[in-house]
Amino acid sequence: MKKAIVTYKDWMEMHPWHTKADETVLYYVKLANKLTDTILKKKYPTQFAVDSGCAFAAYLQDVVSGSPLFGTMRSVYINKYSDRLPMLENESVRYYNDEVNYSDVAFLLWHFSSQYNKDVFVSPTMVREQKELLGELTQILEEAYEDAPESEDLNSFLRMEGIDQPTFNDIVTRMVYLNKQCYLNAAGANYELKQYADGMRAEEEKLDEATYFFFLQEYANLMLFNQPLSFCSLYTNEFLAEIIGQDHRAYHQVLSVRRDKLTTFYAFIKETEEFVILEHPESKVQVRVEKDSLPEKYFTDKPYWLCELVQYGDNYRCVSDINYPAEHLEEETEKQKEIVKHLFDSATERKEYLKKMTDAFDKMYNGKPFIIVSDIDKAHDKINEFFTQNSLDNKLITDSTDDESGNILIFMNPEEGLEIYPTHLIFGKTEVKGAGESLPYPYLTEMLADNVFSSRFIVQLLKQGWIRWSDPEDENILKFNIDFLLDYFKCEPSLI
Repeated sequence: MKKAIVTYKDWMEMHPWHTKADETVLYYVKLANKLTDTILKKKYPTQFAVDSGCAFAAYLQDVVSGSPLFGTMRSVYINKYSDRLPMLENESVRYYNDEVNYSDVAFLLWHFSSQYNKDVFVSPTMVREQKELLGELTQILEEAYEDAPESEDLNSFLRMEGIDQPTFNDIVTRMVYLNKQCYLNAAGANYELKQYADGMRAEEEKLDEATYFFFLQEYANLMLFNQPLSFCSLYTNEFLAEIIGQDHRAYHQVLSVRRDKLTTFYAFIKETEEFVILEHPESKVQVRVEKDSLPEKYFTDKPYWLCELVQYGDNYRCVSDINYPAEHLEEETEKQKEIVKHLFDSATERKEYLKKMTDAFDKMYNGKPFIIVSDIDKAHDKINEFFTQNSLDNKLITDSTDDESGNILIFMNPEEGLEIYPTHLIFGKTEVKGAGESLPYPYLTEMLADNVFSSRFIVQLLKQGWIRWSDPEDENILKFNIDFLLDYFKCEPSLI
């Protein structure tokens, strides 16, 4: 008898409401194994096949249970792109919102492949050409659709049924599921966490376990609160709000979960019956932290706290342990100091400041979105000159890499601030001589899969004609779906 590859553990990790392997779990694990075997026959890696087999089975469970996940994603796409499924929909086949669709399977195979290795762009044409695999997977799912058990727990869990007054913890439990466990995001989230963990291990050979897990949890919180979900370009709480709908009692509470402030230094001010008042020294902002979010033991006789806060409505919640340094910790770099200084700027303040920056840059450089200078020292001189002449604070500057050799391109990103790119990253040349020079333009697909380049920078390269669209087979698909692709691949973290 052939040994099953997908285990109960694999399935239950994606479904936190399951406490035991009942008949429903047995059904879907059996289905997941059948789907996994089908994918393995096409020479896909074992881990990808297992993850995708589970995910396709979870897609079916979602569909037969009213499609709260896939259906919500589809609605988001219609609102954003006027398209049910960008890239891979087969318009020649009739589409049914409440059933299994070939187009869904094709889109999900591309999505799972893209999430499995975010450093490589997966060609939509190559996925479309997997007709035999797509047909087999669709047939398996369509046949299972006839007798697949619905999951009342899926809807009940997401909509927080039976909870009269949802709390922050109730909301965050659902956010963690959407961010780390649900079939639409699990593979990508696990890949990103593994990349970060491997990077920490490589950089810090003597990193102790406690410090390692502390920073890993901090990064997981960054993904949960500060980074949009790639499949829909919404923050996790925003996608949850879309699922439960505007009429849900917790809708506005869910949307009130703001960005995570990361592990930051605070001065203790005072304690009240419900709150602890902390002050952020760099900005002089005082915040009210709900006491029931603090660890069981915390010390109000300590003048300095080092902890991680998330805004919830008008107050804040602590989502980390608390350290009590003897005195203010110095930030390591000027860039870190700048981030900390503006940590509590509102989104409105940031937007107004960026408008001033953009207008000043336009005026100073006659509407040019970027300038090219000879080296990194000249770039910093130009940036200092820009801020000084326009009486602006020297902030919101992003260095794209530590390798800053050769010519430097300075880009005014109206959504993020000044960005610094060595020209060799873009054109493969350390020296760019002038506008008339023949340059080896980069491929769009390579820039999408490279986390160095921002979305707005790619848009500007496209406007300048300084980019290639990739293989001829993909060109029309890429052009037609550029808005979706930029949202999908450029889900950049934000601290505001």
